[in-house]
Amino acid sequence: MAFRIVTVPFDNERAVFPDNELNNFLLDKKVNNYRVEFFIHAGRPYWSVFLEYEEIEDRSVEKLTQALDERQKLIFERLKDWRKGKGKELGMPVYIIFSNGQLVELAKRLPQTYEAMKSINGIGDKKVKSFGKEVMDILRTFEGNND
Repeated sequence: MAFRIVTVPFDNERAVFPDNELNNFLLDKKVNNYRVEFFIHAGRPYWSVFLEYEEIEDRSVEKLTQALDERQKLIFERLKDWRKGKGKELGMPVYIIFSNGQLVELAKRLPQTYEAMKSINGIGDKKVKSFGKEVMDILRTFEGNND
């Protein structure tokens, strides 16, 4: 179990509490417990967040990918890299986009249609609508460029 305290000062210029540092930190974490405190120091407001967390990318990735051949592992890594970038872009944890297990299944099955993609456990209409085209582009790029 790991701990972190993130303190976010109010940005007077933009009139917001910028949350990008906190969101970026949480992209690959599972929060087990947290405590939030508001305080004012020297006339400036702050939020302070105490986080108890675990890294999401744990030993289970190694176990999940054991059954993949080298080509499938490469596809998995490309999908994982895309997911990380998408998580940062959207400010959301990567596991909400696709779980490691779903990425493994995508790498194994190489679905050629959205319906085939939806046959993977946990991938439904919403994920296909939000991310399907980008995932299919990655899979097609790999197929056409098998490096």
